[in-house]
Amino acid sequence: MSYCLPLPDLSHEGPSPEGAALFDLGKFFGQGSNPGASGTSGTSEGEAVSLSSVVAAYINTVENPFAYAPKATLCPLGKPWARKAGSLGDAEKSYVSQRQAKTNVALVEFLDLCNMKGFNASAFVSNISISRNLTIALAVSGGSYRTQFVGAGNLLATDNRYDRAKLDGLGGLMQASTYVTSLSGGSWLVGSLACNDWIPVNKIVDGTYKLWDVSTTFLAPRGLLNVLGNTITYADMILAIKSKLFAGFATSFVDVWGRLLSTQMFTDKKYGISFKWSDVTLLSLFVSHDMPFPIMVSAGRDPGTYVINTNSTVYEFSPYDFASWDPAINSLIDTPYLGSRVVGGTPVSCYQNFDNAGFMIGTSSSVFAVLLLDINKNTLIPKFIVNLINGVYTFLSLRQDVAIIPNPFRGVTNGNNAAIRQARDLNLVDGGVDGQNIPFSPLIHPARQVDIIFAYDNSADTKDHWPDGSAMVNTYLRQFSSVGRNIMFPPVPSNEDFLAQGLTQKQVFFGCYASELDYIVDAHKDLNIKDTDIPLIVYTPNRKYSYSSNTDTYQLQYPEEQRDAMIDNGFDIAANFVDSEFRKCVGCAIIRRTQERNGTPQSEECKACFDRYCWRGQAATSI
Repeated sequence: MSYCLPLPDLSHEGPSPEGAALFDLGKFFGQGSNPGASGTSGTSEGEAVSLSSVVAAYINTVENPFAYAPKATLCPLGKPWARKAGSLGDAEKSYVSQRQAKTNVALVEFLDLCNMKGFNASAFVSNISISRNLTIALAVSGGSYRTQFVGAGNLLATDNRYDRAKLDGLGGLMQASTYVTSLSGGSWLVGSLACNDWIPVNKIVDGTYKLWDVSTTFLAPRGLLNVLGNTITYADMILAIKSKLFAGFATSFVDVWGRLLSTQMFTDKKYGISFKWSDVTLLSLFVSHDMPFPIMVSAGRDPGTYVINTNSTVYEFSPYDFASWDPAINSLIDTPYLGSRVVGGTPVSCYQNFDNAGFMIGTSSSVFAVLLLDINKNTLIPKFIVNLINGVYTFLSLRQDVAIIPNPFRGVTNGNNAAIRQARDLNLVDGGVDGQNIPFSPLIHPARQVDIIFAYDNSADTKDHWPDGSAMVNTYLRQFSSVGRNIMFPPVPSNEDFLAQGLTQKQVFFGCYASELDYIVDAHKDLNIKDTDIPLIVYTPNRKYSYSSNTDTYQLQYPEEQRDAMIDNGFDIAANFVDSEFRKCVGCAIIRRTQERNGTPQSEECKACFDRYCWRGQAATSI
C-alpha cells in the first residue's frame, strides 16, 4: 500500500508549472528576455503567440504532466533498509536461479554447435547444474553512438533470434548468458533494449521498432527545422524537470540529458516519462527470465574533483538493486526506493518514481551532459533550439554534469568512507570517467560466480578513436588499490603492449590458465577465493572489418546507412569470420573454468585454440 503527497502550494512562488512553461516559451520566442540565452531567436511576435497558443492547447491535453516527479510512499517494513554487500539480494538471486534454468538449455545448444570433438554438452551441463551452474556475462563498453551501434552488432552476433547469427556468428551465446552490463554509451544500447522488452537489434534495423533515429541530433529530437514539434518536446521537459524540483528534489544537467536521450530510447509520445528502471521487472521477457540480467554502472565524485581508477566509487543499478560493492559503501538498497531520505541508516521519508529509466541511463552516460554546458557557443544548432535549452536551465538546481541522488546510504555503517556516510546527496557521473570503460566491476565480485566475460571494447583511446586496452588495464590495476579489495581480474599487458602486440586487432582471451593466477588470489586473501573463481575474459575490440567504425565520440548525427554499416561491422567483428573454428574456440573458453575446477584435462583441439587466442606475458604495472 502506498500514498502520494500533493505537490507543495506554489501560490507564493510564482506561476504553476504549466503557466511557467508557457511564460518561458514566450521568452524563447522574443516575448521577454531569457537569462540563459543571448541574442534574439529570430521568431516574430506573431509566430510566438501562435506557437504558445498551440503549446497551451497541447499541455491541456497532457494526462499526467508530473509523471517524472518522485512520489511519496510508505517506507518498506520487515527488512533492513540497506543490506550489506557480499551476497546477492534475494530478488537477483531468484532471477538468476530461474534464468539459469533457461541458460543451461541454451548452453547445451550452443556448445553442440561448437563441434568440440568428443565433448558431450548435455552431460557436461547436466553435471554442473547439480553443483555450480556455469555463468556467462556480456559487458558493453562506453563510447557514445559508436558503442551503441558497434555494440549492437556485437550483441546481434550472439542472438539466436537472428538467423544469420545462428549460421555465421555466435548465435545462442546471448541466450546462454546470465548477465549483461553497460556504462556510458553502452547503456544507451543495453538500457534501450532492456526498457523495450529486450527486442532483437535486427528488428530495430529493419524498422519494426522505431528506435535509434539519429538522423537528427538529440538536441532537436523533432528535427532541426521543426519549431513547433521541438517546442512541444521542450515544454514537456520543463514540466517534467520543474515537477521534480517542486517535489523537493535537486535537478541538474543530467535530468535534461536523460529526457533528451529518452526521445531516442522510447517510442511512446511522452518518451518514457513514466517508465522506471525498476519497471523492467514487469516486462514479459524479464518475467519469463528470457533476458540477461541487466546492470548499468556509474561512478561517484564530488563536483570539481577528478576521478581515476584508484579513487572512484563504483555504483551499479539493476532493476532490483542500487548498490556499491566498493569498501567505501559496501551496501545495496531496493532500486524502487531510490530518492528516499535516510538519516542514521534509517529511511525517514520514502519515495518512488525517482528511478526514471531515461534519468538512470543518463546518469550512467553523464559525460555527454557537458555538451549542454556550452550550448550558447554551438553555431550549428538553430537559435530557437539554443533558447529552448537555455529555458530549461532555469529549473536546474545545479549546472553540473552530475546526477544528484539523495544518499540512500546516509548513516549506513557497512562501508568505510565517513564522508559518503555523512553526505546528504550522492553525486554520480558517467561510468567511464575513471578509465574503467568496460563495465567489469559488477561481474568480478565473487558472489556472482561469473566464469567468463565477453567484453566488447568500443572505446576511443587513440587519436584515431580506436581502443588501446586502457579499460582492461585500469580494472586490472584497481584490484591492487584500497578501493579494489573486493574484485578480482586476470592479468593484462600495458596499453602500449596492447598496441605493440596487435591485441586490439583481434579477439584475445585473458586469464586462460587459472593455475597462473595464484598471485591474484594472494592479493585477495580476505575474499577466501580460489584461482578458478577469477573469470576468463574474451576481449573483442572495435576494429575495421567491413566498415571504419572509429567515429568521433561526439558525433551526434548519423545517416541511417552509416548507423547500419556500423552495426554490420560490429556483427562481423564479434563473429570473427577470418577463423572458421572461432565458435569452437569460444566453446573451449566457456567450459575451461569448470574443467579446471573439476580437474578435467583440456582436449588437444582446445589446447590449440588456447595457443592461438590466449595471452601470456608481462602484466601491466601502471597505465
